[in-house]
Amino acid sequence: MKFQNRHEWMSDVFLLNQVHGDRLWRVHESSSIEEVSKIEGDALWTTVQNRKIGVRTADCVPVFVWGNQQEFVCAIHAGWRGVAAHIVRKSVQAICQELGLEASDCSAQIGPCIGADVYEVGAEVARQAPAVCVKTGLDNRNYLDLQQWLLLQMQDLGIRVDSIVNRCTFSNPETYFSARRGDKGRQISWICLSQPVLTESRLFCRQASGDLGRITQR
Repeated sequence: MKFQNRHEWMSDVFLLNQVHGDRLWRVHESSSIEEVSKIEGDALWTTVQNRKIGVRTADCVPVFVWGNQQEFVCAIHAGWRGVAAHIVRKSVQAICQELGLEASDCSAQIGPCIGADVYEVGAEVARQAPAVCVKTGLDNRNYLDLQQWLLLQMQDLGIRVDSIVNRCTFSNPETYFSARRGDKGRQISWICLSQPVLTESRLFCRQASGDLGRITQR
């Protein structure tokens, strides 16, 4: 595992002011990191080379979407509210309309989040998810599978899911922050268009020392 000081990489990662919604914003050549950081939203996309766009998560799902021919990259913050609001579908459809693409021209990666075995939700949340994504435990409580819910939505849309990082943020405190555990820190995940690689994405896990462990996801 390699390490970077957080100030070195945060200086060039575009991050929104996340609000658990479904709003998509575009990063242009002229966009500034400071400007973007003040915008409320949960999905960023760009067609600009070497622009790192990212999301903060600590149990929610980081989702990356990209054009198969290097047309764009998109970073999405998807908690249960965002998934219920179809943030991935809305984002992909808006981007495809803008660029003249089809959803089948896109691929995606679903990042680590709180696992289905431990993500307890109330009945009002469980009712919004497909039945196959909710299980009732021996304690008669509802447990939600966010990754499966997202996967079903992407399959319905026609996006090819390239990979799923099947790691539970709650159950792996040595690697991930978890809001359910009471952690204040957040993972930062980012993606960018870069040559000659089609897409490059990285998951950064902030350690107690204040440095960052870098795990290459793609």
